[in-house]
Amino acid sequence: MSFKRAHQSIQKSLWMYSKSGYVGGTLQAILGAARLNNTITAQDIGKEPGKKRTLKVNYLPPVCEDDGTCSDNPCDSGEKSEPLQTYFTLKQCTSSKVLQIDIDDMRDLDNIGANEWVMGMLNQRWDTVRRKLEVQLTAILLANRGVLPDGNASKLINLLDISSNRVRPDGIFDLERAYIDAQLSTPYVIGSAPVYNIKRLLAIGAPNDDGQDISKVAVNNWFYDKNLNGAIGNSAENLVAFDPQLIKFLGWNWNLGRFATDNKDLKPETMFQEGPNWMFSTILDPATGILWDLDMHFLPCGKKITFQFKLNWDLFTLPMDVCAIQGLNGIMHFTTCAPKPVDCTGQGAPSGGTIAAKDYEYDPGFVYPLIVNDFTINGNTFRPLTTLASDADMVAMFNQFGGGGFTLTAGKITYSGYSAIAGKINVTAYTFTEVV
Repeated sequence: MSFKRAHQSIQKSLWMYSKSGYVGGTLQAILGAARLNNTITAQDIGKEPGKKRTLKVNYLPPVCEDDGTCSDNPCDSGEKSEPLQTYFTLKQCTSSKVLQIDIDDMRDLDNIGANEWVMGMLNQRWDTVRRKLEVQLTAILLANRGVLPDGNASKLINLLDISSNRVRPDGIFDLERAYIDAQLSTPYVIGSAPVYNIKRLLAIGAPNDDGQDISKVAVNNWFYDKNLNGAIGNSAENLVAFDPQLIKFLGWNWNLGRFATDNKDLKPETMFQEGPNWMFSTILDPATGILWDLDMHFLPCGKKITFQFKLNWDLFTLPMDVCAIQGLNGIMHFTTCAPKPVDCTGQGAPSGGTIAAKDYEYDPGFVYPLIVNDFTINGNTFRPLTTLASDADMVAMFNQFGGGGFTLTAGKITYSGYSAIAGKINVTAYTFTEVV
């Protein structure tokens, strides 16, 4: 090679190269619903920034029976209403790996310092860690699925005419009507490929042959999620809907208030040059607006920085605010036909029709007297702080906090419903089983 052709390569560093703005449909739906639901807030969990507490909520549940008559006299004794209490404690956490920067890795990079390196490494991982959060959220949402107002665990609705690829508004109305029948709020809906197709088709909709303006069918709170079918694990196209007033996502931060370092403008480059050697701060996810904790540590002897970002959070299922059948909690599962010419026979429960309730039983097997401090049922944790003297007292506790319908039969607690209830009595797990 000729000497005059010898030269160093021109270098260009693309530290923010990784795409980091993708937010899945499930996360979009849950965050959108959280903004509308102020029943409980992050401030309720910790009145002082950086200090987490269990939240006790006192509430008056709906009264589902009233046998009053016009002959009743208000001068006589009446029926009292006593509030119930449910407890919310943040238990979930999502975090990145502990990341590291060595000063030797930056010596030969022109105009690239620790500041750019940290931001580049964060940008690398936003999508991956955000996806971890969404997987955890999806698992909790699916685990808490309830039944429909008719007792079905799932229902097939027809959203697309697969022969003509036209939207069938009747299927959308079927889903909406399930929430109207249950007296619940307008649902948020997460769905697989058909939801994406429906939203695109409605965007270019116009009056059809029947004079119906399809473009006016509202699916504003419908979200496409490519991973939903895989999370459920069946062979159908799936939709999961939920009442935004009964589901609440809360994120919480350790590094706030007096628990954050008082170096608001500290940059990683400064840690190399003059210290200090630690920082407890927060960083905003640019795509979702979620505030994450950021812990950073400089090791002078090793001339390296280690850091990690994490989020404490939970997805709470609130107690029902309407009278409902056992098992209905505002989270409903639907299936629909795939957006291609296939026979939908057998892909789900038929639309319409009410299924019969099943009998479930549980053998408590406790030794009495039993002090009950914590009692979990239907996803809600209560603190009865009571002493049970017998199985009859146990049944009374289930009826008080579980909404009624429990009886004692041959030493076993039984009820008639549509799904098996599970929970904890203190630290002992219990599960009802179907009577066969």
